[in-house]
Amino acid sequence: LVPPDILESICKTIANNFITERNSGEVMAVGLNTIREICSKSYLAMDQDLLIDLSKYKSYRDKSVSASARSLIQLFREKNPQLLERKDRGKPTEFQRDLVPLDYGQSKPKSYLEGAEIFQQDIDDQDKQSIDEDDQDD
Repeated sequence: LVPPDILESICKTIANNFITERNSGEVMAVGLNTIREICSKSYLAMDQDLLIDLSKYKSYRDKSVSASARSLIQLFREKNPQLLERKDRGKPTEFQRDLVPLDYGQSKPKSYLEGAEIFQQDIDDQDKQSIDEDDQDD
């Protein structure tokens, strides 16, 4: 629950110090992967300009850097595709059409849990067994 504006400044600092042409490919890949991990926990830490700049490394000559940039793009396809350029968004899926990015501190409670019907059946079976036992005792 760290505010996104603090994390945004951390991401910009990492990008400015690690993800530059003067660093080696391994250092750049570590920087991109670190930003991806921060954004996987709090996707509001990334602004659109920085994401577009980092997504351009997908065609970088070093394979580890390009793979890291593509994984960052893939993360934002799932979390907040509106921040990506149109060409990086990919084909919209049913999940992406219904996706509404949440603001800071906002949550989306689930109205249905998978497997909940089994729990209700178990309670009904226990009630039925207790009624049967009561009938046998009489």
